[in-house]
Amino acid sequence: MAMTPDDVSQDEFEPDFNERLVNEAWCKEISRRLDEIQVGSVKFSTFEQTRAKARALLDALNR
Repeated sequence: MAMTPDDVSQDEFEPDFNERLVNEAWCKEISRRLDEIQVGSVKFSTFEQTRAKARALLDALNR
């Protein structure tokens, strides 16, 4: 038998306290990172540069 909207508790759709804390923490982190970008305190790199760095790190681990 299919469920109807009346069968579902609203509590199932509301985030619990821990989830809200995590969401708040991520919002603060995203805001901090955007601020760093706006003031120019971070250095951007291309995908190719990032891939080369990751490859070098992985190669060093496999030695």
